Parts: sequence; C-alpha cells; structure tokens
Amino acid sequence: MLHSITKKTFVFLALGLCAVPAFAQAPDEDGRINAVAHLGGAAVYCVDADLYAASTYADGGIRVLSQGGQELLFASAADIDAVGAEITENALLAEADNLWLYRLTDGGFQLNGYDEHDKLFEFAFPGCAPVGPALTTEEVSAPAIEEPAETPEPEV
Repeated sequence: MLHSITKKTFVFLALGLCAVPAFAQAPDEDGRINAVAHLGGAAVYCVDADLYAASTYADGGIRVLSQGGQELLFASAADIDAVGAEITENALLAEADNLWLYRLTDGGFQLNGYDEHDKLFEFAFPGCAPVGPALTTEEVSAPAIEEPAETPEPEV
C-alpha cells in the first residue's frame, strides 16, 4: 500500500512540476509597459484600483515595482489627472528612491532613474500600452506609391 501511495505522490509531484512553466509568464507578457527596456530591473505598470496590471491608469495609477515585486513608486490616477494631459512644461508626478515619473508636454510619460550600475536611464512611453522592440526595416512603413495617372492610348 505504501509503495502505491509513493508512486502516486511521485506522479502527482512530477505533473505539478511540469505544469509550473505553463503558468509562468514571460516578463514582457505580464502587462508591464517596459516590455523591452531593462530600467535596472524595475517594471512599470498601469494599474487598476486593485493594483493589477491594466490597459489604463484611470481607476488606479502608474506603479513601478522592483525585480522582487516591491513597490518603488506610485502615481495615482487622481495625481495624474490633476496635472492634466495638455501642459506646457513637463510635470513631476511622483518621485521616490532615485526614480522620477513625469507627465510630458506631448501627453505621454517618462520615468527617469538610475540602474544597478548607477547609470541614468530615461524611459519615455506614450501611455499604458507595452512598449516593444524597435521596428525592423521591414516593419517600417514604406512611402506611399502614387498611382500613375491614366495614360492615353497611343494613336495608331
């Protein structure tokens, strides 16, 4: 009897260990805005009222977490809305632990800070959509090709 329980336990544990990677998300798929930029390990999120990653900051705000998941900086939706989107000078929204979050004059945001090598980074993002890798030359839209005007039929 003990032998079969051990076998069942082993199978259960083995299946459980195999299932873990299926539930794990890659960092660029966890809702963070800085899908590619390292930022010293910090992750930038737009969050809802429950502080879960969201596609808008409207009910929560913008939250920056450390690699270990500790909150480094938070700007509430109320603070962001108080500054407004149409401003004439970049406005500081929040600062903490050598991180500064700004609202930019173009309506976007920028996080400035220092990475683990004490190098300054500046990460600008337009809103709550993830910022992915740079476009490749194939992805850059080509200039529009003008259709030639109708040419008259040659006279015979």
